[in-house]
Order: sequence, then C-alpha cells, then structure tokens
Amino acid sequence: MRSELGAALALVTPAVPVRATGPVTEDDLVADMHAILSGQKQYDPATKRMESRPTPGTPAPAPPQPAPATPPPVMPLPDEANGQAIFDRIAQSMAYANSYDLGTVDVERKFTDFDRIAELKAKAPKPATARPQSRAATAPVGSADFVRDLDTIAQEHTPPSPSSPRYGVPGPWLDMPGRHATCAPVDQLALTEWRGSRPMYDTGEHVLAGGDLYVGQLRVGPNPGLALSYGQIVALPDLYASVDQLMAADPSELAKVKTLVDRSTAFYRDKRGQKVSTTDWETATTNRYLTLAEDNYDHFSPSSLVPGGPQAAGAQGNNQQAWQTHHRRAIDEAQRLAALPENQNQSYLPEFPLIINAFGDHFLTDAFAAGHLINKEAMVDLFRTNFFAGSVLNAAADAFFGRVAQAAFVGDVAAQFSQLETVDYQLCSNGFCFPWRPNINSVSRFKSLLVEAATQEPVKIGNFVVKALHDRLNREGVEVTNDADGGTWTLTGDEHLTPQTLTIMRRAVQQSVDNINDPSILASNLDLAPLFARVWVHVPRPTASAQARLATLLREYTDPNSTMLSTEAAHILTEQLAAMIAVLIREGKLRRD
Repeated sequence: MRSELGAALALVTPAVPVRATGPVTEDDLVADMHAILSGQKQYDPATKRMESRPTPGTPAPAPPQPAPATPPPVMPLPDEANGQAIFDRIAQSMAYANSYDLGTVDVERKFTDFDRIAELKAKAPKPATARPQSRAATAPVGSADFVRDLDTIAQEHTPPSPSSPRYGVPGPWLDMPGRHATCAPVDQLALTEWRGSRPMYDTGEHVLAGGDLYVGQLRVGPNPGLALSYGQIVALPDLYASVDQLMAADPSELAKVKTLVDRSTAFYRDKRGQKVSTTDWETATTNRYLTLAEDNYDHFSPSSLVPGGPQAAGAQGNNQQAWQTHHRRAIDEAQRLAALPENQNQSYLPEFPLIINAFGDHFLTDAFAAGHLINKEAMVDLFRTNFFAGSVLNAAADAFFGRVAQAAFVGDVAAQFSQLETVDYQLCSNGFCFPWRPNINSVSRFKSLLVEAATQEPVKIGNFVVKALHDRLNREGVEVTNDADGGTWTLTGDEHLTPQTLTIMRRAVQQSVDNINDPSILASNLDLAPLFARVWVHVPRPTASAQARLATLLREYTDPNSTMLSTEAAHILTEQLAAMIAVLIREGKLRRD
C-alpha cells in the first residue's frame, strides 16, 4: 500500500521539501506527520524544513536571515468567505492522513468512520462564475502542502476545553435548565411540542372552566385595557409569565391573543373551526409561547399525591402552591381596594383582584388533568438517577437512545434530518481540531444527536419521559375522587375533557371567585387555610388503586431498559418532527444543508 501511495505522490507532487540529505521520502513524511501531531515539530516555510517546536517558557530563537531568493509561496488555507472550499482542502488532506497509520484518532460525537471524506468532497463548492476559485478548489494537494496543512491546523485550532459546549454555540438549551412543555402550550428532542407537549388543558378548555363569569368586564393591559371574561384570563398563564406581564402587554398583541383564544374556545365549545396551532400561538406572542411552555413544574401536582412513588425534593413548585400564591395575592389586593376612601359605603367591582385570581385559577384547573396528577420534579429526578452515572449516560441509557433512534429514524424523520447538518462540530485528532459539519443522515448520527442533547441537558430529555406518561394518562384516564362529592370518576385530560370533569372543575372555580367576593376576607388577621380548603375540596386525587398504578408507571417510565418507553419516545419525535427541527435550527444546533 505504501509503495502505491509513494508512486501516486510522485505523480501529483512535482516539488517537495528538501532535507539536508535529499527529498522527502515516504517514511520521512510519516515521521513528520507524527511529529506535528504530537507537537514536537513544526514546518518552517522559510527554510522548507521541519524544525523543533519551541518549549513553552523558553526564549524564541533568533529569526533566520532572509533567503537570497524569494521562496515559493505557501499555499494558503481557503478564504472563509469563499463558499465551502475548506471542505475540498480538508478532504484532500485527510486522504493523505487516511493512508498512514496515525494511531488512535479521537473524533468527537462518535462519528469515527472516514467515509466522511466523501461527504466533505460532496460539499465542495461548484465552479464559481462571480469570483475566481481558490487554489484549494483547483489544485492538487501535495505532500509538502499536507505537512504545512497539518502544522497550520495544529497551531491555529486548539481542542475545546472540557467546560465549553461541544454541541455548538451556547443557545437557549444551556440557559434554560429543566424546561418542558407538557401542560403549558407547546419545544429545543425540545423540547416545545418538541420540548414537551401541547397545553394541558388546551386554551379553549381552560376558558370553559370559567364559564360565563364576568364576560367583557375584566380589563387587562395598559389603559384603557382589553375587556376579557374571567375564563379567558384563566387560559392566559400559558401565554404570559405573570399577572404583571399580562397587565403590561402590548395592546396589539393582546388583541391578537384574544382572537386566538376565541377561536380555541369555539373549537372546544361549539365543535367548529380549526384548532389553534403552536405556530399561531408562537406568532401572536413573538415566540414567547414555547419558552413559557418549558418551565412548568408548577402546573403539576404535589408528589405527595402518589404515595409509594418518587418524591420531590421541593426545589420546584406545584399547582397547589401556585394557586394558593395567586389566591393570597388576590385577597391582599381586595383588602387594599376596600380600604381606599373612594370605595367606602359603595359597591364596586374588585376588578384587579379578580384578574389575579383568574390567572391563578389556571393552576387550579390544571389539577383537573390526569396527566398532571404526577409530580414533574420527582419524575425528572428519578430519570436522572436511572439514566446517568455522574454526568455521563450509563450503558442502559446509551442503549435506550439507540432503540429510540432506530425506531424514529424512518420516513419523514430520516428524510427531513438528512437535509440538516450540524453547527460548529469539532473534528479532533491528537491535540488539533478543525470544524466539521456532518449531515444527520443515518441512525447512528441521529442517535449521537440524542445522546449529546441528553448529556448536555438531561432535564430537557427527562421531559420526554414526563410527556410520554402524561400523554398516556390523559388518554387512558385515572380513577379519582375528591373531598366534596365522595364518589369516583375517571379523570382524563388534554382534548379529552368530559362533561363530568368540567362540571366539578367549574364548582372549584366558582368557589375560588366566591372567596374574593366574600366580605369576611376584609377582616384583620384573616386565616387563609379555611378559604383554601373551600376550593381544594373539589380537586381530584387518585384512589388507592390508582395511586398504586401511578407509582408503578412512574418507575417504569424512568427505566432505561423499558422498551415501551423507547417506543413512545420515538413516537413523540415522529409526531413533533416539524416543531423539533424548528427549535434545533433556531437554537443553533442544526442548520439547513
């Protein structure tokens, strides 16, 4: 093999560096390559010889005297602006590297096969007419060029530090730990419909929970405000992070949101029109919708609701705490309004207290969704325990993502991802790196994408298992009871709202409103516990048999050996393909080829 390569080098390399004893031989070239890769030597274009690389901390040697004649120009690396000429140059240089035994090569992201040479060549630019091609796109790479290329790469590209993100630029994934979109509307696997799920309940279903309370009487936004009903405000925590953000919202945005809320309500109440899409909500809120959909721990129930299941550490909130916080603030605001001189001895509408309370009742109505009977924090924590050994996926988890990739990378998923390439990957070998942007065009590369996402952001991938179980519970239902009615019924969720559940949910919302209108809340030293209890007696909780079932499912859906979980995860990826790709591109993980 070496003799054949030597003959080929002689044909394509009319001039090579000359050593003191003669031309560069094949063995010399191999030795030089090893010396460069190990950092022992570097190529000096002035003398056209291999020189020892200075040891860090030693004085630099005196510069050599000018040569009597102008040395031949060193072939430059391609201009970055000149398309993708670098791919052709790298491909040719790698062809030399592939012909020699360079030892073990550590290629990041597990793309270790050298079939990428063909891929790099395929990406080389077509002949341009607007500007001349660089030498890299037109001239063969000789052995001297190859030695210079290796030395240039070794000097100009250093391996990424262990703390730097290997998955491209630090985008929103790195800035939003624990983000998920199961209850709130849905994104960055995203992580969105990709990050998690559709709203739980959907917007129109939340509106129905408020019935016809205060239609057109509660003004939100800057003066004069947009008049909404109580139920419409109940739906808005999927679109606004807080009451204060809602009250400061741009009037034109509020008008767009109201139009979509009306459309969603008609879809569920009157069974007419089209369902509002994730894209519609994203557009109306200037891409805030999916971001809010991720950090939704407080849309799920307390972990104590499922004895025997994993318990949360309490670092995150839950829907009961979120509702109580808003209900307390609404009562405080009602007391402040009552103390104003202009409100003495006359009736008035406690408008702002009702707006605050309606916003909080969103979390109350979330408690009536089967998929929210679990605690997200506890489930994500158990996922991390079962899937990771420290910060690295364990063997069972690695096999899990292999099964997910194998099941998902077919049909549209394979077709769409094959048109995408990575952004800012590093191809590294023995201490030097250069950019490499492979397409996600195989099961192994798709698996590597999933593994990298899980390694960098385990909480986000943990949201997949939360969504998988939450969707199943919404669909199949859970047997529940409450402290007000005494009987049992099957609780479902998300597009499965039943008349029985809606009736009980409305009782809870009505009691919440009645608390705000109750004159007794104006007393000093008010005890809030009885007020909270009046409302929460209507909230469903799993029966004993349902608790046992939920505890079993929570553990099964956090087990990397579960084939059911890997199958459902693959289904989620397929179902949310468009949203997933949009998030990955927007967050700088992938780009169009």
